[in-house]
Amino acid sequence: MFHLPTVVQRLRRRALMGALALALVATLLPTAAFASPASGLASPAYAAGRYDRKPDYGKHPSRCETTYRVRKGDNLTKIARHYRTSVHALVRANHIRNPNRIYAGQMLCIR
Repeated sequence: MFHLPTVVQRLRRRALMGALALALVATLLPTAAFASPASGLASPAYAAGRYDRKPDYGKHPSRCETTYRVRKGDNLTKIARHYRTSVHALVRANHIRNPNRIYAGQMLCIR
């Protein structure tokens, strides 16, 4: 026959390890979205930021006062703070669907 406390201890250990692994993934996954290089790019020169991607200004390109090229490690909060605007204004001006997904080399319109 088996010893009950040993089985319970094994189950608790496995549950704890699973919870720790899940917490680690949940912590690291969102940070990977901040200014990560675009995965579908064929040219390493494009990923290095040597080529400009034309920003989508909508119907009024003249409304864009300044443009900004996203660098590795940037996020919209940091950029908005630097230009004294809001994240919401950047999202609207650049038609960004997911504010957590911006890419190094991406051009943003600052209004």
